[in-house]
Amino acid sequence: MAIYPEVIALQAATKESVDGAKKLFESMEKDGMSPKVLVNPAYVEFARAVGEAEVDFVLGSRIEKTLIGGMGIAHHAIGSSYYL
Repeated sequence: MAIYPEVIALQAATKESVDGAKKLFESMEKDGMSPKVLVNPAYVEFARAVGEAEVDFVLGSRIEKTLIGGMGIAHHAIGSSYYL
């Protein structure tokens, strides 16, 4: 799939896990992509970022499915609540 992530929300327990994830995003930046990265965002903060980005769809968890659906944006839950 040729998709471009506009917003990435990380659910992380430690600074090391955040740093590791951000390191993975460096290759995307080299390709000219600069997604907004949110770390442990509040429900409303995530909704605001998605709305401002005017995304076509969200790949995420069951947790935000109702929120995103209520915003009129297509949502597909991936596996478990640990992916957002």
